[in-house]
Amino acid sequence: MKSGIEQSKKSVYTEKAEAWMKPYMPGIVDHPVYSTWAMIRGMENTARLLLQPYLEEGEDGVGCEVSVKHLAPAALGETIRIEATLKEFKHPIVVCHLEAFCENTKIGEGIHKQFVLSKQRYQKFLGKS
Repeated sequence: MKSGIEQSKKSVYTEKAEAWMKPYMPGIVDHPVYSTWAMIRGMENTARLLLQPYLEEGEDGVGCEVSVKHLAPAALGETIRIEATLKEFKHPIVVCHLEAFCENTKIGEGIHKQFVLSKQRYQKFLGKS
């Protein structure tokens, strides 16, 4: 990894809650809100944005743990802002604290861990060496 990654580094990602992001289980659930899985997807994207500038050529990061609380709903059409703050870095693990907001209301929080490894090693895990 490149130098410079340090505690309190931050990245921010925004997205509009669109219809494809709602929870949907045919015949069981069809709510017009931003789903938990969509929030987690956005959180993973935000954590990756924080890590990306520090990866060397030939390195990659893969998610290895996520723990999230969905605190409040957000309607479809709302803008969601997600913030990732570096909480800890002990090579090869990068830990981000995450918060999601709809306007000024916190709708989610949690942590995301990424494991940094060579792309070659990653390909071996996939059986594509």
